[in-house]
Amino acid sequence: MHTRWLLLIVLFFSTVNIPLINASERIEIVSDSWINFVHADGSGYYLDLLKLTFPSPEYELNLTILPYARALHTIKAGKADIVLGIWANEYPPYLLSKYPVEADILDALIRKSQPEITNITSINRLRVIAKVGYGIDELLDSPISYDEYTSLETMIKMIQHERADVLFDYFEEMNAMVNFHDLKSQLIIKRGVLTQYAYFGFCSSARCSVLKQHFDEGFLQLYNYGTVKELLLKNKQSLRALPPLTPLTTDKKKPQ
Repeated sequence: MHTRWLLLIVLFFSTVNIPLINASERIEIVSDSWINFVHADGSGYYLDLLKLTFPSPEYELNLTILPYARALHTIKAGKADIVLGIWANEYPPYLLSKYPVEADILDALIRKSQPEITNITSINRLRVIAKVGYGIDELLDSPISYDEYTSLETMIKMIQHERADVLFDYFEEMNAMVNFHDLKSQLIIKRGVLTQYAYFGFCSSARCSVLKQHFDEGFLQLYNYGTVKELLLKNKQSLRALPPLTPLTTDKKKPQ
């Protein structure tokens, strides 16, 4: 596997004719942490993608873990170069990666005593909660209420004690917390209730425009070689998370 990735990197730099930034260029990355996607130790699917498109020693990747909303604020303020795993409605489209990097599948935590969630309309007239910055309300029809919180543990307790009805987050994080508090007899996780496409976002400088072009070209080659699929499987994801190779389209244009 490592030999194949090395060959892909060599092929990428020998065939892609785009401007390169200086050797050992430091790239500042911000992201929330997600199991199997972003870890502080540099592992995870999103970071694997970056390491292949911006390999060492030509590039130095510096990761800062921040809460989701703070990561978005940091990239918007121009204090980072790349933000990982955001949706198209959260950032100017012309600053997003050309292709989605993942089909972002959100799961729902509910009480076992509740009626089962079968589709989006079954969430109507329920009290919905999610992590700060997720903006799940834009995907829903008519919930009774929608609120966002920073603490996953707090939100799980809200579901347990009937102060909310549905929590949207990711299975791995919620399942770990449910097991830690021994709540499997009370709570259940419904898999794959909502799906959005996730992108990498780039800052608005000319330098970041070069980074974006570099990543877009690299991701396309990795996808066509089947490496994106391999990285998802390596990081314990199902192929449901494999995004379509569909360029992001929008009517909004880059300011002149």
